[in-house]
Amino acid sequence: MKTAAEQNLLEHFGRWIQKETGITYSSDNFFQLQSRLEEICKKIKAESLEALYNDLSKGINKSTRQLFIDTITNNETLFYRDIRIFNTFRNFILPEVIKKKSIQKKIRIWSAASSTGQEAYSLAMIMEESNLKKDKFEIEIIASDISERALEKAKSGIYSNLEIKRGLSDEQTQKYFKQTADQQWEIRPEIKRSVQFQKKNLCESL
Repeated sequence: MKTAAEQNLLEHFGRWIQKETGITYSSDNFFQLQSRLEEICKKIKAESLEALYNDLSKGINKSTRQLFIDTITNNETLFYRDIRIFNTFRNFILPEVIKKKSIQKKIRIWSAASSTGQEAYSLAMIMEESNLKKDKFEIEIIASDISERALEKAKSGIYSNLEIKRGLSDEQTQKYFKQTADQQWEIRPEIKRSVQFQKKNLCESL
């Protein structure tokens, strides 16, 4: 059971995080928030959560702010996350977009809050399966996230066996990935080239 002072402190952190990033931590998730804040304390050698908040209130430098963002973001994702959405895109949305773009032949897709890249690469795989390049379509997928740590992994296009098995069949794995020397999986260059990763805070103006 948290004391009133501890609860109040976590609420202060929660408000700051929501203001800066749009991420909401409810009281039910304060145990997770506290664990992540304690991780930040260890990294910057803050004596306590209270000391950390005092530093935060005075203003923090760019690197510490980014550490906050990288640590408090969930980065929960997987390939073809919520398959119903991807099936709807493949079977209904994409055919309509192709009809409207039949002359211009350029399709741009924005994958917002793309985390470590699995969902953006899933879109790229769907576009590859659609043979649009054969019809001379130009495909541009922009994937954005606030976390530099997540974007770094996304740009590498390298995933563990566990990450690969979350959403991909063996056939898809063999078709779109190659195994690395350390038994991980790297997405093939033709898919990687389809996605451009950018840092973007959705709370800020585009």
